[in-house]
Amino acid sequence: MGKIRIISDSVFEICAADGTPASAALRSAGIAAGSCGGMGICQKCLVRLIEGSIDAPAADPEGFFPLCRAVIRGDAVLCAAKNTLFSQIVICDDKKHGIIPNSSCPGVAVDVGTTTIEAELFDLNTGHSLGLMRMRNPLSPMGCDVMALISSAASSLSSMTEILRSGINTLICRLCGNVRPCRTVLAGNTVITHILRGADPTPLGFFPYTPSVTGSFSGNGDEIGIFSEKVLVLPCISAFIGGDITAGIIAEELDKTAENSFDNNKSVMLCDLGTNGELVLASCGKLRAASAAAGPAFEGGGISCGTVRLDGSCVIEHVGIGIENGKTVIVTSPKAEHYSGICGSAVVDTVAVMRRLGIIDRDGTFADKSLSDRLPEDIRGRIRGDRFYLTENVFFSQKDVRSFQLAHSAVKCAAYALTGNSQPDEILISGNFGSAASAESLCCLGTLPLRSTDCKIRSCGNTSLRGAGMILLDPSLLLRAEKIVAKTETEELNSQAEFGNDFIKNLSL
Repeated sequence: MGKIRIISDSVFEICAADGTPASAALRSAGIAAGSCGGMGICQKCLVRLIEGSIDAPAADPEGFFPLCRAVIRGDAVLCAAKNTLFSQIVICDDKKHGIIPNSSCPGVAVDVGTTTIEAELFDLNTGHSLGLMRMRNPLSPMGCDVMALISSAASSLSSMTEILRSGINTLICRLCGNVRPCRTVLAGNTVITHILRGADPTPLGFFPYTPSVTGSFSGNGDEIGIFSEKVLVLPCISAFIGGDITAGIIAEELDKTAENSFDNNKSVMLCDLGTNGELVLASCGKLRAASAAAGPAFEGGGISCGTVRLDGSCVIEHVGIGIENGKTVIVTSPKAEHYSGICGSAVVDTVAVMRRLGIIDRDGTFADKSLSDRLPEDIRGRIRGDRFYLTENVFFSQKDVRSFQLAHSAVKCAAYALTGNSQPDEILISGNFGSAASAESLCCLGTLPLRSTDCKIRSCGNTSLRGAGMILLDPSLLLRAEKIVAKTETEELNSQAEFGNDFIKNLSL
């Protein structure tokens, strides 16, 4: 048995038998080995051997090699390169974490997303939050969206279930300091919920998209392989509207909004714009939901320089147009000397900026040279072939624009299927993307149904985690969650004859 210590912003230990591929050992520890599926080309797991031995591929001149291509041979101490995934495995906020008061009864709420997993620790006696952590979903190398995960599960369901549970347990143990929580509530999309529960998700990959499980799971942690005395997995609404949306509806009280909408004629739409875009409209006494296979663009996935936005990581979160010394310039934030990449909110900003400046046309195609020559000097110097450089090392390519257009069109189709020709009174944007998304950019591109300035747009953070936390502290809310599942109507876009034409039409920006 070999013990591998990885030194980065924190120190991580991985134990595995000699001869185990390091990529497999990383996944078992709940750590996703970059975005290239263990091919060693994304450079996100570069390490250098300090002590001990490891069967590693050829190193670069500074001694760094991709850990995902190595094989464990006994004990070793490794130093991670800067801006690798090891500096983003688990990021904590400024609350106390891993400290359980003697008088407390610890509980954990978990949002299990396709791209990231986020967990919050509570004292169940007082209701106080004690800490927050998030990490990349260790299933990421096996699928960047729900359809890819379904495909992988056809041959690897048991190992995927083990990997996912291990990742969740990693967060729970680090939050609780290895103290077993009294209760844990988990919320995730329908595919993730299937994998977590060890249920076959492959029927979700073809018509009529029938889920194997939809109801909640409530039982002992050992029954489902989660490090907790009691575990509750929230119920899903349909094949592609999961327990994360059930939790979000509770967090924003959309069920109450729907009940009151007959009297006040108010309509509110919740948009969870992640890898699987899920939208819910509370209006006319009803809850109606639709899902959009948006793909990973809103999370920074599938983008040349894209990365997941995690607290503490130096990524571009916003892109805008500014004026310096009378000249038009590109402004990126937060300010930094070096960026490791671009996250989902900045992806939307970048496309909006490129559209406003005329770098791309309505079809998303880069302008020809005769048009680009008319651009301001700073802007013109950033265009090199089919790439638009935000900084010297971070660019946005023609391929990236196309990836965004697919996500944009999918969400736009879902939104308009719910709203028709009307505009909601309020739009709530949730999720990791929603906490940083620019309403101005979304309006500019027409991704959401905004026809006038009368509509209020509000970022509401991680509603899935917040709703799971509410149910954790008040288990009686599970009954309300089950009522929400029973009464929510779903719009199946794929079954609509005009969907194909609408999708093509909505690709325009």
